Amino acid sequence: MCSSIACSSTEDVAWTQFNGANDELTVEVGTGVRGDGASVALTSSTGAVEVGEGSVDAAAVPVGDIVTLRVQVLEPWYAEVDRVSVRVASGARGDDEVDFERDSAGVGFWELQLESVGDAGETRTDTFTFRLWTATSGD
Repeated sequence: MCSSIACSSTEDVAWTQFNGANDELTVEVGTGVRGDGASVALTSSTGAVEVGEGSVDAAAVPVGDIVTLRVQVLEPWYAEVDRVSVRVASGARGDDEVDFERDSAGVGFWELQLESVGDAGETRTDTFTFRLWTATSGD
């Protein structure tokens, strides 16, 4: 069994997505300037209940810039969330999924920094899909 802090490395863990599949933001990569931040409500699996917020500190960035993504899971649900990740869809560059780090002082707060990679002169729109996960013991 997993606690909300850690899982034994000898156990199989099955992950169930806790939030809606379309909780996403876009970031324009390859712009000449850094743009304002953006946020999106994170919803329950049906979309009926707001369970948190995902944000990015800049929705437009030059290639090579660092973006900070944050997730705040609201108090009634933060004990349900054992892992937070983001799926990054970067067009021809492909897709990747990266896990957030949980804040040491705030159980419902998660953060991740990513570098916007690309070639000189490249422009594209990346889509960041926020995913909240609940851990269950595997069978």
